[in-house]
Amino acid sequence: MWTAAAFLGEVRKVAPEIGDLLPLIDDESSEAFFAQVPSATVDVAVLERSARVASVTATFDWDDVGSWEDLTRSREADASGNVVVGLGHVVEGESNVIYTEGSTVVTFGVNGLVVVQSGDITLVSTTERAPDLKRLLEQLPASVREPTTPGGTD
Repeated sequence: MWTAAAFLGEVRKVAPEIGDLLPLIDDESSEAFFAQVPSATVDVAVLERSARVASVTATFDWDDVGSWEDLTRSREADASGNVVVGLGHVVEGESNVIYTEGSTVVTFGVNGLVVVQSGDITLVSTTERAPDLKRLLEQLPASVREPTTPGGTD
């Protein structure tokens, strides 16, 4: 296990293309950082390059939940195929994914939606469009991408 300081030090050491941009992140925004940082996963950019990482063989189930719809594999669905994480209620709906970090989310008579509530932002999409969220985020201003209430950056 690493402390945040040790991890950031390792980023600067093994991934200077990312580490050199870290000063661009401040309390107000990380927009400048994300506009310039290379698109790379942490495991490839840092962990695979570091001499301070070791792996341990273990036997356990693993599911790389990489999308909101993937929650349907790791969370129990109700009889109508709805997955709810947090304070959510689905009435007369099927195959919905609801994730909320505080506010109550209620859907009525809708099917196949992904509803994500985090901080002061609520996202509603169809499950078919959920894989396109990266493209959506690229089109939104930083003020919309970064929540500013509980669960966010403030």
